[in-house]
Amino acid sequence: ENANIKLAKDLKLETDDEGIVVQTGVGVNLDLNGKTISQEKAQTTTYAMILNKGNLTIKDSSSEGTGKISYKDITEYSADNNYASNTIRNEGILTLKSGTVENVSDDNVMEYGYPHAIDVYQGSTTNIEGGTVKSSNYDCIRMFCNSTTLETKVNISGGKIINRLTFQN
Repeated sequence: ENANIKLAKDLKLETDDEGIVVQTGVGVNLDLNGKTISQEKAQTTTYAMILNKGNLTIKDSSSEGTGKISYKDITEYSADNNYASNTIRNEGILTLKSGTVENVSDDNVMEYGYPHAIDVYQGSTTNIEGGTVKSSNYDCIRMFCNSTTLETKVNISGGKIINRLTFQN
């Protein structure tokens, strides 16, 4: 139900990995500890390297502050082929205390895809208390609502937002 995880080394997800899921009802305290969780992946559908449906808290306890979560979509997009590519898709409660969450996808992804560092979705709450959220060329944070999802919340009390914050309804 709950886990405290402190990274001891970098973790690179393979291109055929389906990402990491924090299930509903699960609490995870993730200490990046100066390490990196990363993935480069071409995709054929909307994708999130980390899908949070539970309660995920991210921090970096290292003195260097170099811990990060980094995703790069390597799909060759066109007008007929476009998907959202998220580093983290939040459908629960996400809190960033320190460390970096980034989407480093190339310009081609920006042209036709939708690369987000954090996608705030499905009535979720995202708390940015510190750290950095950035995107190389698109939304670093997207808040999404529609006729089904009437509310999402982003609370920013610290940290850095590099690139844009988008409210999509």
